[in-house]
Amino acid sequence: QRVPPACRITKSGTTRPFSSSTSAIAMDNGTTNGYDTDGMYSAASNTRITIKTAGIYVVTASAYTAWETGTWTAGAFALQKSGVTIAADESYGSQAAIAYRTYGIAWTGALAVNDYLTVYHTFGGAGTMNLYGDSTFVGATHIAATWVGQAS
Repeated sequence: QRVPPACRITKSGTTRPFSSSTSAIAMDNGTTNGYDTDGMYSAASNTRITIKTAGIYVVTASAYTAWETGTWTAGAFALQKSGVTIAADESYGSQAAIAYRTYGIAWTGALAVNDYLTVYHTFGGAGTMNLYGDSTFVGATHIAATWVGQAS
């Protein structure tokens, strides 16, 4: 029996890319703690997975963060399909350091060949944000897509 198209990629160590900015999350650990049954991941484009088989997919994504210094006022974690936001997890309200937050998204929908999925993290405030990867908690920051059937 054929294994359905599926891909789960993760981020490696801890980074500090965020200080009042929006950034695509590099899933630089690739499939080390994940899988790719359909060639959707490319290390050359490590902020995304690209759909190779059209159909209905269940997509999940998560990020584990900590605001280390200063105060943040808003945070958002967004899933984009080919550059357009299709799902988001947001938090608002002032929070002083150290504030830990796990963002999570689950989305189901139709994807076409060459659609690509990317996750973004945005923070407003003054200070330093840590984004944790596999070196802290395996799979803490990831994106995954699993084909569940043909689109009608």
